Amino acid sequence: TTLFRSGIITTVFCILMYLSPLAKVRTAIKNLDRKLIPWHISVAMALSGGLWAAYGISVDDLLIIVPKSVGCGLGILQLLAIMFIMYKKHQLITKGVLPSQTVVSAIPVKVYVMEFIASRQQVQIESESEPSTAASFSIGTDTDVESDGI
Repeated sequence: TTLFRSGIITTVFCILMYLSPLAKVRTAIKNLDRKLIPWHISVAMALSGGLWAAYGISVDDLLIIVPKSVGCGLGILQLLAIMFIMYKKHQLITKGVLPSQTVVSAIPVKVYVMEFIASRQQVQIESESEPSTAASFSIGTDTDVESDGI
């Protein structure tokens, strides 16, 4: 019937609406920037989807249950992504890759990770070769610190 067809179309658009923030979640995880995912919207999406799914179960309506369950699941997925980003940032800070929480917000995490890897490789290469003098073994210079723009 026409009512069922319009319900299917509405369900598809509702699911597409819930899927739209996933691009930001991917970018946020890639850059370890939790500010790209608004936590209050994720909480609202999870709670609203869960309550509507419970209502759909009580009235036995699949056109309510399916999209709202997807919305609840994706809201929870976004909250898990925020917690994952916080965990990974904490790990990088405790390992010494990232300097502090205040500096990290202004500079992309990739820059620090790449500098950390490069400095580790440089130290490893220099320690394998025997330096002729003690002054030839250096990890970095003052110009390296100033070039970061900090």
